[in-house]
Amino acid sequence: WKKRSEKGGGSSSDEVKEEEDEFAEDIEEDVKETPQKKLNTDPSMKDEIKE
Repeated sequence: WKKRSEKGGGSSSDEVKEEEDEFAEDIEEDVKETPQKKLNTDPSMKDEIKE
């Protein structure tokens, strides 16, 4: 997500989409590598799990 602001915010929708895809892939990798217990107690995940 830092990349977009470093470019000055003038990203095309394609570039934004690409960054979102990379971000989603990073999350998927983290989920695979992280035990479920840790995900359930991770403060950043609590809100998503509640919903």
